[in-house]
Amino acid sequence: MMTPVTAARLLAKHGIRPSHQRAAVTAYLHDNRIHPTSEMVYTALVPEIPTLSRTTVHQTLLLLCEKGLAQKLAIEDGFIRFDADVAPHGHFKCVRCGAVYDFGLSSPAALPRPPEAFELMETHLYCRGVCPACRRAR
Repeated sequence: MMTPVTAARLLAKHGIRPSHQRAAVTAYLHDNRIHPTSEMVYTALVPEIPTLSRTTVHQTLLLLCEKGLAQKLAIEDGFIRFDADVAPHGHFKCVRCGAVYDFGLSSPAALPRPPEAFELMETHLYCRGVCPACRRAR
């Protein structure tokens, strides 16, 4: 588990002014690999930090993405999810239970790429279907 002190050090190392709330959001994202929305993070943390605001959570998550400590996932309409794993990998969303899973890539270089004249800034691989647990429950 990432402690608040470790989270604060990570933030400072990446040029982010650490605060108690930012450290808590960072630690939550690292410790809960469920690809949460900002609302999910807020709901989880507000009982222990009553002064926490939804805006602070959302802005912190966006700042983590800007500094390369997290990535945004637009795997579903109307919601942005966040992932602390910034290494190349794909995401699978179960259309039954709503869970989002990571999966490895055999070769990130094998993903389609635009022509050389274009500057590629990021690539996302999203898949949708039914997870093994939901398939068994049928």
